[in-house]
Amino acid sequence: MEMRWMIGRFERTINKMSFAELSNATGSFSLDNVIGFGKWGTMYKATLSNGWFLVVKKLHHDFEQSEKQFISELLALSRLRHEKLIPLLGFCIQNNEKLLVYKYMSNGNLYNWLHPVADASKILEWPLGVKIAIGVARGLVCLHHNTKF
Repeated sequence: MEMRWMIGRFERTINKMSFAELSNATGSFSLDNVIGFGKWGTMYKATLSNGWFLVVKKLHHDFEQSEKQFISELLALSRLRHEKLIPLLGFCIQNNEKLLVYKYMSNGNLYNWLHPVADASKILEWPLGVKIAIGVARGLVCLHHNTKF
């Protein structure tokens, strides 16, 4: 019952999206659309019928903390709005499936730029790396001083 109440709160501030639409946009969560793996889920590139690109994070449901993690991410990300943070655009819950929807960033993620594997063209020049580090530090300061949970 607690989860249903919490989800009702989120529906007022975050778009509740259709599982069918997100499944279709990711090619039924095709491995070809995987753009990353995380501790809590797999990220897929999604293309909506209007041509917009999104990232759909499909949370793993094979561990007992998945519901708690889903609620925690919704709580935190629904409150955070900053030009340097990727915004949470929506969510979906259907049966055991829990999905979070983010804006797609065409340049990839920071981790892949800082730790290039095979693509030597993605190696950052030192001045750009310093600029990124300063930006990350400013973002952390902003989060530290302006976020209350």
